[in-house]
Amino acid sequence: MSRTSNSSNIARTWKIRRSLWCDLERFEVHTNFTGTAKQVYRFSLDDLLKNQATAECKLPPIEVLRAVFTDPARLRPDRSAADVTEMAARRIQLVLQPC
Repeated sequence: MSRTSNSSNIARTWKIRRSLWCDLERFEVHTNFTGTAKQVYRFSLDDLLKNQATAECKLPPIEVLRAVFTDPARLRPDRSAADVTEMAARRIQLVLQPC
C-alpha cells in the first residue's frame, strides 16, 4: 500500500469517528460512533485553562483533547441512537396523552 493511500484511509477514519473544530476562542469535538447518539463537547480557551467540566463539556477540556488523539473510545457516548429514539417517543407519548 502506498503512503498516499494509507494517509487518505487514516483521514477517512478520522472523519467517521470524530471531528475537531476550533477558531481563535472556541473548540468543538463532535463524535460519530456507529449506533450511538452523537455527542458534542464545546469549550473555550478560558475553559481549557481552568480545565474543569462545564455545562457544554462533561469532561475537563484537556481530557477531551487528549482523548481525541490518544483514546477516542473514551468519548464514545453511553446512550445508543435507539435509546435516544425510545426516550423521545416516551416524551411525545406523555405530551399526547389526554389530561
